[in-house]
Amino acid sequence: MDSWHRGDWFSFFQAVGSVLAILAAGAIAGYQGGAARKLAREQRAERDRVAAASLFAIYEYALVISTHVQERLRAKKFPLTESANAERILTRSRDHLASFPLHELPTEGHVKLAVQLEAQLSMHIPAMGDAAKQLASNGEVDSNLLESLQSFADLSDQIESLKRTALPRG
Repeated sequence: MDSWHRGDWFSFFQAVGSVLAILAAGAIAGYQGGAARKLAREQRAERDRVAAASLFAIYEYALVISTHVQERLRAKKFPLTESANAERILTRSRDHLASFPLHELPTEGHVKLAVQLEAQLSMHIPAMGDAAKQLASNGEVDSNLLESLQSFADLSDQIESLKRTALPRG
């Protein structure tokens, strides 16, 4: 084997440098890909958390209104004007649920809950108006009608279960 000439050494180091540059580029690309995947996971978790929290907030707001309505009906102090205001508020909640992007909810349980809440509000709103009209016309509210208004609050166990088990932690 002949001894290497100066040009051979330059070629050798250039080849080694090229191989190292290729390996470094691969390592950098791998790191950037991993960082991008991690960022995407974190962003998805945050979107899931916000979507779930929004769903829970709509329910809790509607529940406060519904509970107030039931208390006022039981106390026989629920004028039609107050009923109209409560109906408008609950209708907005129902409309928010109807336009809620279900595909953004984190789990199937959240989607089912959103659909159930919308259905409950759709039944709850007219029942509340009927109860207020009964109270205004004859001073009493049919107990079955009052009980039907309670069904909305019955979803609270399902809500709490979803909060404990399915709400992504932020």
